[in-house]
Amino acid sequence: MSKVLQSTHTDGEWVKTSICLRKQLRQACKSYAATHDTTIQQVIDEALTVYLNDHAI
Repeated sequence: MSKVLQSTHTDGEWVKTSICLRKQLRQACKSYAATHDTTIQQVIDEALTVYLNDHAI
């Protein structure tokens, strides 16, 4: 399957958006980010990139 999106480690323009997360998911994401010396933004960016690449049509 071909990749839809580039790796999260490339320089790309960031745009602001707004989403709602379940409280437990946000807390898990926040804990993961803190444990792995990263940000919630980077965790969500990587997770969405992997998801979209894995589910590309």
